Amino acid sequence: DIKLGSCLKIESGSVTLDLNGYKLYRELGSASADGHVIEVASSGSLIIKDSSADTGTITGGYATNGGGIANYGTLNIQGGRITGNQATGNGGGINAAAGSKTTIENATVMKNDAKNGGGINIEVGAEPVNMINTMVKSNTSLYDGGGIQDLGGVVLDGCVITSNNAYGSTNENSKALAKSLYYYSEAANEYFGG
Repeated sequence: DIKLGSCLKIESGSVTLDLNGYKLYRELGSASADGHVIEVASSGSLIIKDSSADTGTITGGYATNGGGIANYGTLNIQGGRITGNQATGNGGGINAAAGSKTTIENATVMKNDAKNGGGINIEVGAEPVNMINTMVKSNTSLYDGGGIQDLGGVVLDGCVITSNNAYGSTNENSKALAKSLYYYSEAANEYFGG
């Protein structure tokens, strides 16, 4: 396992990270702006894979936004687990910032916590996040989007979104999605879910 003293920051260029069954982690007692485990800068590109049957883990981040991963550039997750991360703002597991591109495939986003978007937060202005064969489970938010807060667009294919909780949501729309998915419809100019 690999303990990081500071976040792993991809400033520029393209990097491939193979978790290979290991845990990439931080141990933070309080949140900080750069408390992520990984940050992808706007000119950076990161591929994360796990060549050991989905046991590699990104955990222990505690940031303002994007506890596990803060993506401002291009992020392609092809396996592994993002679990046990926190954000005092948005995106406990992953925060897809405005202008970012994110693909998540064959991964698990589980037991993360944030103010909004406990598992994943997709900001206004982010490219739609493509999620394929991914599980978003048992994440929590203080307000909206226990599993996913979608303000920028998300495409789901073969995904399981279950057992997430948005504790303080007061949104009355789409109660079937209220604990897992919160999204904004620009066409309707309304928010749905919780």
